[in-house]
Amino acid sequence: MSNTTVEQFAAELKRPVEDLLKQLKEAGVSKTAAAIP
Repeated sequence: MSNTTVEQFAAELKRPVEDLLKQLKEAGVSKTAAAIP
């Protein structure tokens, strides 16, 4: 399993971190900070 942070994942997707966090929250994923793997 990979330890990619939300911040790294957002960079790979070329999307703002806040947008990705919002989308993850809407999908039921409980990540609240960009640095949490």
